[in-house]
Order: sequence, then C-alpha cells, then structure tokens
Amino acid sequence: SHLITKKFMIPCAHAPAFDPIEPDPNVSPKACAEELGYTYLPCILVYLNQAPDLIDLTSDRSNKSIDTISRVNVIRNSDVDVVITPIDALGGPAVLSFISQNKLIIAIDENQTS
Repeated sequence: SHLITKKFMIPCAHAPAFDPIEPDPNVSPKACAEELGYTYLPCILVYLNQAPDLIDLTSDRSNKSIDTISRVNVIRNSDVDVVITPIDALGGPAVLSFISQNKLIIAIDENQTS
C-alpha cells in the first residue's frame, strides 16, 4: 500500500487477515461486518474514502496548481504537533519524517478497547 500511494498519489490501505473465530452473539450491530469478515477490510474501506487528497508539491505532474493548493485546506508538516501511531509503524516514512523534525510521537503498543 505504501508503494501504490507513493507511485500513484492515491490513498491506499491494506488489512490483516486472520483465521476465522467463533462469532460473539453479543457483538454490537455496528461491528457485525468486522466480526464475520476476518480482515477488518469493511472498516478500512469505510474510512479510506475519507482520506485526504495527496499533493506532491515537488512534481510537475501534479494536477493541482499552486494557486489551487493555496486555496484549499492543506495539512502541512508544520501543522502537526503530535503523531499517534501503532508501535509497529515507527519505521514508516511519515513517522520517520516527523521524528526528524522533533515532533512528539505517541506509539500505541496494545489497544484493549472493546
């Protein structure tokens, strides 16, 4: 997913796949798709459509002019003070970039939310 995002400048995500488990009869209706599909893919697809547009300011191939970019809501590195990430994502290029800028990084090791 990182290569696709970098090459084609489109948001992309992947989902882990697990062995099937016995469904919980008390699961919330909002989580039924997650309970029955072993990949968390429904959740990822629902929120992937809300991902921000990617803009490569260094490329001449960008479909957006600098004038257009300055008029839209753009989140830049300087706008970010804190990054919250899974602990196993600490080696990703985005996190490494923020580390090099001395941004506060909060790494989540275990999430026991139920």
